[in-house]
Formats: sequence, structure tokens, C-alpha cells
Amino acid sequence: DTLLRAADAAMHAAKEAGRNTYQYYSQDALAGIQRRLQIEHALHGALEREEFQLVYQPLVNVDPSRPPAIEALLRWVCPELGPCSPAEFIPVAEKCGEIARIGEWVLDEACRQAAVWQAAGLAFERIAVNVSAMQLRERGFAEQVIAICERHRWPPQRLELELTESALILDSDALRQCFDTFERNGVLLAVDDFGTGFSNLHYLNRFPVQRLKIDRSFVQEMLTDAGTAEVTQAIVHLGHALGMLVVAEGVETRQEEALLLRQGCDEIQGYLYSRPLPSRDMAQWLRQCGGDSRNPPQPLQADRPAVAL
Repeated sequence: DTLLRAADAAMHAAKEAGRNTYQYYSQDALAGIQRRLQIEHALHGALEREEFQLVYQPLVNVDPSRPPAIEALLRWVCPELGPCSPAEFIPVAEKCGEIARIGEWVLDEACRQAAVWQAAGLAFERIAVNVSAMQLRERGFAEQVIAICERHRWPPQRLELELTESALILDSDALRQCFDTFERNGVLLAVDDFGTGFSNLHYLNRFPVQRLKIDRSFVQEMLTDAGTAEVTQAIVHLGHALGMLVVAEGVETRQEEALLLRQGCDEIQGYLYSRPLPSRDMAQWLRQCGGDSRNPPQPLQADRPAVAL
């Protein structure tokens, strides 16, 4: 039994390494597999047990007279496993088939909350939601998005879906029809973590993408590495050349902000302005900005680093 478990762990490691290879068994590999199985087991029924919640982080426009946008971020605190990062449980949810239900709940809750803030007179430009490539493959996904907007009377033109670069690579008739529906209804599209995946300019130019988001890994290194700063500048130039706006995420210091402003970045997101906040604290943040989101109040320390992306 021990030998078979070790062989199974090595096989899974080889598959994750791209197949057509071999891997040696290790305790770390076995622990990783056991962790994934625990997460998969805990995910089943997590929606019904109301274990998920959304937190919200502003995306601040470089023009201080314009209201910020708001990104909805999924959090999961499992009673058995404790806080679990989206980077860890989202891939498991995609593999076990739970991502469609979880993703629908996220979209519904984000649009519901956005409508509540709008009714309260809070000024913000749009609500942004991360979407898995697996959701885009689901038949009728685009129609589901529009139906959710209609249910909460939220304008589709003020909903932005953040996609990964890998989602754009999966070019198909179904994907094009999905994006055609979004374009007809004015749903906005952004490419998240740009530069960390397989960047194909053909797909980037083919689909109706309005924004590129510079990955935080570039932002964290651009002050100390001239090459990285040149990469962020190149992304800004590329986005503008394609008629897109460019957003930098993971900005934590005024020095990073200043460099991004010089490079022509259009929106900035990060702990410099606010950590991800629960809905009530996000509403308070919007009220206290006083119309100038570039100089917000001291952010509330709501989201714990253990689960922050």
C-alpha cells in the first residue's frame, strides 16, 4: 500500500509537470496530493454552507476627479482547513467541476452588492469580477452573465470580467460567440496578470478587450530592476497602441505609484490605497474618499495576509 501511494504521488507530479516525463516520489509530493484531496472534499457543499464571501478592492483612476472602480475578490474560510487562498482552491474547483457554481455565485453576489451601493448613492465606475477559463467554456455562460445583470438591474456596461491570458488562447466558435454577446451588451473585458502567461498579440487584438492589468510581480521589481521597469513601460505602450487602458496591480508605495504615473498607466490598484475590504468597509472607504480616490483615508486592515492574493 505504501509503495502504491508513493507511485501514485509520483505519477500525479509527472502529469502536472507536463507529462512525457518522470518524477521521484517525495513526502512533499504526497502532502501536496493529500492537501488537494482535502480541498476537493471540503469544496463540495461549501456554497450551501455559506463558507464563501467577497471582499472588495478599489482600482483608482490616475485622474483624481474620476470615481474608482471596484474589484470583487473571492475568499474562503473552511471550518476544517482554515483560510484557503484562491490561488490554491480555484484550480482544484476547476478540476472537480465546482467552479461553474462558485463562479455564478460570485457574479450574482458582486452585481447584487454593486446595485446596493449604487442605490445608496456611492460613486464608483464599475464592478470587476474574475472569471475562470472553465466558465467561458460553459454553454450559455454569456447569457447567464446578462441574466444576472438584469436580475439585479445592474447595467452590463458597468460590469467587467477579468480573464487570464490562457482563456484567450482557447479560441473557438463558442468563445467568439460568447465574446460577441458581451460586446453587444457592453460587458467590459480585462486581461489579468498580463505578461505572466503566454502572451499572443493575435488573440489580444482579436477579442474585445478594454484593459490590460500589469501583474504585481513586475510592479514589485520595477524600482530595483531597470529591465523590469522597461517591461512595464512596454506593456503600457502596447496597451495604448491597441486602444486599451492599462491597470497596475499590487502597488504598495508612492514611489511605485510615481513611476507608473510617469509611464502613463491609467489605473492603479493595491495596498497603497486599500486592502481588500468587506462590503460595509468598502462603502465607508468610498464615502470617506470625498471625491478624491488618489488620497483616500488610511485603509482598514481587513483582509488577512494569509488569504490575500
